Amino acid sequence: MWQYENTVGMGYIRKQGVSKMGFFEKLGDGIASAGKDVADKAKEVSDVVKYNNKIKNDESEITKCLVEIGRAYYEKNKENESDEYAVILSKIKELYADIKVQEDLIIEAKATTN
Repeated sequence: MWQYENTVGMGYIRKQGVSKMGFFEKLGDGIASAGKDVADKAKEVSDVVKYNNKIKNDESEITKCLVEIGRAYYEKNKENESDEYAVILSKIKELYADIKVQEDLIIEAKATTN
């Protein structure tokens, strides 16, 4: 597209103008490209969150399994003083005894306030 411009003292000169359609096409292409980049980044972030959640869920399941194994082992070996885990087993017994004392104190406290 040609445009004519009046220059002072020189008359009209012809120069090539920028097509309005070309400008909007370039603008549209830029917006589309930016939109695609944003969509790609959003998908990447979504995938990373999904994978991290799966990892956390799997780790939680592993912890539950380990707790289950530990409880089974404790129940089977809690009276075995010669076990290599005797110190840990003894600590668990102490904690269970302390919990029982605290539960009894709760019952007493509730009885005195009623």
